[in-house]
Amino acid sequence: MTQMVPVKGLHHFAYRCRDAEETRHFYEDILGLPLVHIVRSNNVLSTGECCQFVQLFFRMKDGSHIAFFDLGDQQKVEPSANNSTWFNHLALAVDDLATLEKAKAALEAEGVPILGTTDHNYIKSIYFFDPNGIRLELTTDAGFDGPRVVNQDPERGRCDVHPVPSGDPPSARMRRFRGAEAVEEDFPMKSLRHTAFYREFLRPDDMYHGINIYHDMGDGHIVDLRVWRHGTDSPFAACEVDFLNTQTAVVWNAVSRQGGTDRGGTLTAREREIAQLIARGCTDLDIARMLRISFSTVRTHVNRCFEKLGCANRAELSGLVASTLSYPI
Repeated sequence: MTQMVPVKGLHHFAYRCRDAEETRHFYEDILGLPLVHIVRSNNVLSTGECCQFVQLFFRMKDGSHIAFFDLGDQQKVEPSANNSTWFNHLALAVDDLATLEKAKAALEAEGVPILGTTDHNYIKSIYFFDPNGIRLELTTDAGFDGPRVVNQDPERGRCDVHPVPSGDPPSARMRRFRGAEAVEEDFPMKSLRHTAFYREFLRPDDMYHGINIYHDMGDGHIVDLRVWRHGTDSPFAACEVDFLNTQTAVVWNAVSRQGGTDRGGTLTAREREIAQLIARGCTDLDIARMLRISFSTVRTHVNRCFEKLGCANRAELSGLVASTLSYPI
């Protein structure tokens, strides 16, 4: 067997920056990472390329670094057409949730737009961009209290961790889905018939075909809506499932408003404009060109629309915009 490379850990991750002083102010004065080393050179030693640059190294508490190259041309790296701004990002750890909330308040006081706090079940995070358009994440372990079940569905990109309910077998398995899903697709009736849930709840009224809509509201509340049809009726068709999926965002926001929950407030004028363009089928690049703003700015607005309106994707956002003309967006 080939001997493994003895990697000890991360020393530094390097990016290009637009302006060295602007970057230093953000990382040292706002994020509190000390500037520990500066390199000035007219040549790239690893390639021999002739290029004048300044490189900055900021040290984190664990001894690793973030480095930046300033080439003196006021240019920053823009995302490519096939690489959304949320793919590549740098996640920085903080000690606990209280520290995360303090950091969020401090960044907002400096005028930095923040997305989150976002609960990823095993971590909680906030997201923002540095002056160079680099997406940063501050994160901390969430911690759990009590027994949990983790459900993952790679095709839907869904990962949920929830307490295990008793007496309702479909719930634990259906919670992995973000939108509407026929119960029989994941929990065959031949298996369900052997449960007390079927004998005590479904069989007395001859309920057979079920469809489930589940959503974690992110504030300690969930929406778990299930509809059952009589055994003599037809199963839920694919077109019915697809239609319900376009309406899930409407359900979440209706429940939020009835319950008095603030789901992020109404959209700003710019966010409303971008939401309407998405509903018309425009891509992020289309929107950037039409509104004459950067691609990363569009992505920031899109992510805020998702968070405020409780949408997981563009289809849900489009359905909400198209079907709720009275909603204050």
